Amino acid sequence: MFCPKCGRPVADGARFCSGCGAQLPQQPSGSCDSAAEMPTGIADAAPDAPDRQAPAAASPKRGWVRPKPLVVAAAVIVLVALVGVGAFVVTRLLPSGPTADERAANNASIGMGTAAYADGNVYYWDVDAAALVRISADGSDSEPIASQAYDYGAIRNICTGDGHVYFVQYSYSGEDPLTVHRALPDGSGDEEVFTALPNVEGGTPQIQRVCFLDGHLYVATRTSVAGDSSSGNVVVEIYRMDPDGGGRELLVSSAELDGQITLTPKAAYYTMNSGVYRWDYGAGGAQCIYRSSYPELSAPVLYDGSVYVHEHYLDIDGMGELGCLTRMGADGSGAEQVATFDRDSRIADLQAVAGGRAFFQMGAVALDASEYSDLPVTRMCGISLSNPADTVEFEMEPNNAFPRITDTGDGLIVIMMAADSIGAAFGACSVSYDGNIETVYMEYPY
Repeated sequence: MFCPKCGRPVADGARFCSGCGAQLPQQPSGSCDSAAEMPTGIADAAPDAPDRQAPAAASPKRGWVRPKPLVVAAAVIVLVALVGVGAFVVTRLLPSGPTADERAANNASIGMGTAAYADGNVYYWDVDAAALVRISADGSDSEPIASQAYDYGAIRNICTGDGHVYFVQYSYSGEDPLTVHRALPDGSGDEEVFTALPNVEGGTPQIQRVCFLDGHLYVATRTSVAGDSSSGNVVVEIYRMDPDGGGRELLVSSAELDGQITLTPKAAYYTMNSGVYRWDYGAGGAQCIYRSSYPELSAPVLYDGSVYVHEHYLDIDGMGELGCLTRMGADGSGAEQVATFDRDSRIADLQAVAGGRAFFQMGAVALDASEYSDLPVTRMCGISLSNPADTVEFEMEPNNAFPRITDTGDGLIVIMMAADSIGAAFGACSVSYDGNIETVYMEYPY
C-alpha cells in the first residue's frame, strides 16, 4: 500500500507513514484494489480517501521519481545549447578549413588568379618568357605551355578545373578582344571558351574574375559605359557556363555591382563604399550584409562557411594602418573582430585566409621614404584565426613587388607581382602554412 499524502510505499497494516508521519487509514479486509480509483503518487489526495494498491506494472520503482515535463524540457534545451556551443567552437573558434570552391573563389579574387595548382603542378605567367609556365610542385620540371598572344599583353586570371588550366589572354591596347582559354596540362588542345566584347556604346571590356566552381566555369566582366571607366559608369556581368564554354547563362548584369568581387556557385560577394554586399543569382539586386566604419575593405574572403574582410584606413606611407580582421556568417550575421591592428603591428594588406591563418603583407620598418625604397625584402605574416597572438612571419624578395597568394590546400604559392604589370611573376615560391619557404620557382630577375 502507499501513503495517500506523500505516495511513499508503506507496509500493509501500518498505521502511520514512515516517511511523512501521516496517519494511514485502515483498509477493510477482503476489499479489492482499483488503480482507477486511486492513482499512485498524488501528494494532495484527500486524507480520508481509501488506500488503493496500484497494479504491479504501474508501480513506481523504489528510488526513482518520474521527471516532470518542465524538467525534461529544460534538459533538452540545455542539451541543444551545449551542442550549439560545440558547433560554434568547432566552426568559428576552430575553423576546419575552406572547401575546394571557397579556395577557388579566393584564389580568383583576392589572389587575382596569379597562379593555379592542380595534380602536383603549379601554373603562373612568366613575364620574361612571355608564356604561361607549368612547373612541378617540387620545382624539378618546368616548361612553357602557352605563349602570350599579344606583344603588349599579359596572361591573367589563371585557374584549373575539369582536367584543364584556364587563363585569359589580355591586351593592354584596349583594341584587342580579351579571351578566356583552356588547355590540357601540357598545353595541348588550347581553345577559346569565352570572349569579352565591347558593348554597343563601344565601352572597353575587362575580365575581372575567372574561376571553376561546382563543375562550371564562372566569368565576371566589367565594361565601361560610353568610354568612362570610373565607378558607377560600368556594367558588371557574371556568366556561368559549361567547362567548354557552352551552355552560357547570364546570372547578373548591373551597373550597381562593382568593387572587389568574390564569386560563389550561388551568389557574388563584393565590397564597395565601406559595405560588404551579397548578390544572390536570380535576385533583383544586392543586399548589404555588413557596414564598416573604415573606408577601406579587402575583397571578401570565404573560409569554412564564413566571410572575412580586412577593414582599415588607407595605407599612404607603406607603414601599415589601423584596422581589424572581421569574420561574419554568409548572411552577415554574427560579425566579430578576429584581430585588431595598430600602426606598430605594420599590417598593410590582407592576402589570403588559408591553413587556419590570415596572411598579410606588412609595411616597412620605421625608416625615411628614401630608405624605404631600398629595403631588400617584402615582409609577410600569418595570424592564427583562433589565437591572434599566434603569428608567423617570413620575408620575400623583392621589396618593390606586391605579393599575391594562391592556396593549394596543402600550402601557399606566393607570386611577387609588379605594381604596373598585374599578374606578372617577378618571383615565385611555395610557402608552408607556418611560414617556411619550401621551394623557389623563380628568383627575382633584377
